Amino acid sequence: MPELVEPDPFASWVDLEKRWRPLTAAERVIADVRLADASGQIRAEYPRVDARIAAGALPERVVVAIVCSMVRRSMTTPVDQAPVTQQQRTAGPFSMSVTPYNPGADLFLLRGERRQLAGPPRAFTVRLGGRT
Repeated sequence: MPELVEPDPFASWVDLEKRWRPLTAAERVIADVRLADASGQIRAEYPRVDARIAAGALPERVVVAIVCSMVRRSMTTPVDQAPVTQQQRTAGPFSMSVTPYNPGADLFLLRGERRQLAGPPRAFTVRLGGRT
């Protein structure tokens, strides 16, 4: 049985550094894994992405930026404390409520990124009624 060859990730840790900040050696290792995972996720959800890039229908730079954004979102989750989208405190009798942003450091696409990857909408018609 032939061995499956995985395509290269769309971005490298160098691309991520250019769009974010310098990474430590340990972060570069983590980034490489997550960049490959994010690229695989995009290829799974948008199987024609490589063909669209090759045909010039989708700029490769857009895909690189999206992959880097996915990884940046996952890497901005600190190990000891998750970033929060909402925080509420009360002094007496002591209350606190926190809504974490991405506690599992998951890779995910935003709605706008999905639109970019999907490409322009296609026109179609729906025939209503029965046979004519």
